[in-house]
Amino acid sequence: MRVVVVGGGAVGAAVAMFLKREAGAAVQVTVVEPDPTLALASSARSAASIRQQFSNAVNVQLSRFGFEVIDQPGPWLAVDGQTPALGLQHADYLFLATTEALQCAQGATIALLSPQALAQELPWLHTGDVLAATRGRGGEGWFDGEALARALAAKARALGAVWQRGRVVGGRLDGPRLAALQLADGQTL
Repeated sequence: MRVVVVGGGAVGAAVAMFLKREAGAAVQVTVVEPDPTLALASSARSAASIRQQFSNAVNVQLSRFGFEVIDQPGPWLAVDGQTPALGLQHADYLFLATTEALQCAQGATIALLSPQALAQELPWLHTGDVLAATRGRGGEGWFDGEALARALAAKARALGAVWQRGRVVGGRLDGPRLAALQLADGQTL
């Protein structure tokens, strides 16, 4: 099977890495990315934060897995014995007037706080009009998004994915299947 991934930032590199990790030689992966330095990619410019507090179970599960990869990158992203430094800073998110039940059911460590408990934990926060708040107790924080994108790309390359500089400008369908991609320089993949 041949797969072309459009965009080589954190998401595209993760798709390439996991395809190669799971399917190996059975899948040929090409990543098309206009900026191989990733300096202008959204991964380098994003807030690069991670949280577990969502109202959808799948998002909680995805975030918990993502945190595991970012917190312990060695088993996932090491190349030639070198584990990338992703600069993870453990910090928690605070949400006001929501429920923690769904997040806790998915294994996230979330505390529901009364206005009084919230004022005790964060004395600088005005809590006079807050009914309740949830605050993460782990598995949340921020990290170096560019470092993560580079680490994912390095691991994907080490597993056999190929990067091609280019910008996708069109595609051709063969029935419901994408048969070809057109690049800005005229190449067809």
